[in-house]
Amino acid sequence: MCILANMSLGAYPDWLAAIAAIVAGFYAFRAFKHSEKMSEIALEQSNKNAKEILEQRKIDYFSEYSKRFNDLVLSLPQDFNQIGSYSFSNGLKSFYFNDIMMGKPSSYASVIRNLFNLFSDEHYLKSTNQISDEVWSNWLDGIKMCLKYDSFHHTWEHIKGNSIYGDLYRNFIENLFKEVRK
Repeated sequence: MCILANMSLGAYPDWLAAIAAIVAGFYAFRAFKHSEKMSEIALEQSNKNAKEILEQRKIDYFSEYSKRFNDLVLSLPQDFNQIGSYSFSNGLKSFYFNDIMMGKPSSYASVIRNLFNLFSDEHYLKSTNQISDEVWSNWLDGIKMCLKYDSFHHTWEHIKGNSIYGDLYRNFIENLFKEVRK
């Protein structure tokens, strides 16, 4: 015989309330678990989107900084290898010093200064892990190529005390000069 059949009519509302509370609790638990699962899915998607954004930012950095480097290097004269050489033995003088000695600002020295600023930005991006090792290696090769020229060395000697450059960057450039000028 059914337990409910032996109960008085006054007891039904208590049983119904208890069953309703159990059912409501069950559905609340399921809703919580569903919400928890949806939060996990949203978090995973958010992390995936953040990684994609970070990768896109790295690609953008590479494109932007490579373009800036190319534009600056291309604004130097084609015979930069000869003009930028400084040697008492072959009689060539640095265009930077020629312009300074003539009392006029050098547009080429300005380009070189802008390249040092670009190198500083690139160095910062690497030191804050905003670019990959592969991108840094590519940029570092370009920096080393430039630092082989005396005009870069002369310009650096003139601007290295500039307050925009921190000790970390100054030491980095000084060490690279030692490496490439052996």
